[in-house]
Amino acid sequence: MSADPVVDQLSRVWVAMPIGGMATRAREMTNDAVPKHLLRLDNGETILSTICRELQRIGFRRFVFCVGHMGDQIAEHLQSEEWVWKEGVSYLFSEERTPLGPDGAVLAAVKRWQLQGQVLMMPGDLLLPWDEVAEMTLAHARREPSMTAAVTSHITPRTTDVGRFIVDAATWRLRHVYDRSEPVSPAAPGELALTSAGAIVLSTDHFIEVCEGYAKDSGENGPLGLRDNVFPWAIENGGFNMYAHDLRGELLDLGTPSSIRHGRENWRRYVSAEVAAISS
Repeated sequence: MSADPVVDQLSRVWVAMPIGGMATRAREMTNDAVPKHLLRLDNGETILSTICRELQRIGFRRFVFCVGHMGDQIAEHLQSEEWVWKEGVSYLFSEERTPLGPDGAVLAAVKRWQLQGQVLMMPGDLLLPWDEVAEMTLAHARREPSMTAAVTSHITPRTTDVGRFIVDAATWRLRHVYDRSEPVSPAAPGELALTSAGAIVLSTDHFIEVCEGYAKDSGENGPLGLRDNVFPWAIENGGFNMYAHDLRGELLDLGTPSSIRHGRENWRRYVSAEVAAISS
């Protein structure tokens, strides 16, 4: 057992990473020959390995990789990486045989492996303020809500989806989530308009209950969408404790050729000095 109580707590949390998509926006970089997550930054490491090293640094030890398109390349790469063989680190694969969407892939993984407790759901192409990711996960455990959505108040020219998560300023409960196509109104007094930061901490029992409740009520049986469908439904119907956590720092979604180029050249801005030293 680690002497660090934060690491001890985070080591029991699963990180579920949906990395099975077609990466159509990044075809200019991948040429449909390699998964986007295996593109290399200027540190010589893949995007996926850089992210996983940071997650391991802050305390996470359990990983579930939701694979699909080119999943064999992902598996072969991960099995060759040194970081996955460190003491206490474990990982599983959950294969997506039909398109489920990122959120549906995580739901399938939670059910398949009967994951219990907390899960940090995050894409495998997202660079975040990592220490705040740890704090968000710990805050979720203290409140025990259904889900805690990562948001950010730190806006850059590369930030999208700005101001569409409406949060109670006193309690940090989610009040409203605007669909990407909806016009955004100014936040009401006592509310904050923040921006989605991609990651979500969830409690598995509540997560399954929310998703199944939405599917039954809506009649939807296609790919699951938390951001645009399940969150608004859960907030409107009540009975689910939906919170947000401000990461308060710059994030980078490596989804397009321009953002990948930026990440390649500026990767040090998005990793710790410890990981930068390993990667240099």
